[in-house]
Amino acid sequence: MGLLHSLHAPAAALLWSCLLGLAAAQEAILHASTNGVSSLSKDYCMYYNNNWTRLPSSLENATSLSLMNLTGTALCHLSDIPPDGIRNKAVVVHWGPCHFLEKARIAQEGGAAALLIANNSVLIPSSRNKSTFQNVTVLIAVIT
Repeated sequence: MGLLHSLHAPAAALLWSCLLGLAAAQEAILHASTNGVSSLSKDYCMYYNNNWTRLPSSLENATSLSLMNLTGTALCHLSDIPPDGIRNKAVVVHWGPCHFLEKARIAQEGGAAALLIANNSVLIPSSRNKSTFQNVTVLIAVIT
């Protein structure tokens, strides 16, 4: 239940609220709301590696994105992108079965603005440097 049960339909609006943008901890808070309705909102812990993702450090710099829930697909192949596309969306997928960088490359190629990897277990994002993530520019974060 938890994380996946509370994700709303693809039309849900996503507001990046990086309230705890602590570089050393690489933690942030993701604030998701349904079409901007605050009574239908939920906060998630988000972990990221600041070597491959930069997040705003205040609400004033936060970005609002439409959320597309793709937790029912692996997003390991371009054919996993739905027919209506993922352009300019924050895409949520499960961790595995392919490497998260493969998911990021596919999301980026499809035009996604962000890739959120849902994982209910404790997971530390890779600490490898940016050169390992050649040409991956899409925002990547793990949410729990």
